[in-house]
Amino acid sequence: MAAAQSSSKISQLIRRGWIEIPDIMVGLGIGAFGLCFGGFGLYRHLNREVKRPFKDHYIVKRDDDPDAEKYLRFHQNPKY
Repeated sequence: MAAAQSSSKISQLIRRGWIEIPDIMVGLGIGAFGLCFGGFGLYRHLNREVKRPFKDHYIVKRDDDPDAEKYLRFHQNPKY
């Protein structure tokens, strides 16, 4: 019974806020939406779902190394 009353109070508060200050209510909604996206991005970054091995370590290749041929071809003719 108390849960139903508290939810009705919250819905009444949101309705009253929408009637009295709609620009603030829209701003709060957009802010909550942005916080959700930012939190998800931070979660993905901290859990390293997006692996970036080229930032973890560097490999130095000489010009005459056969493995470096594909890198040399890319840097001579990059396709963006």
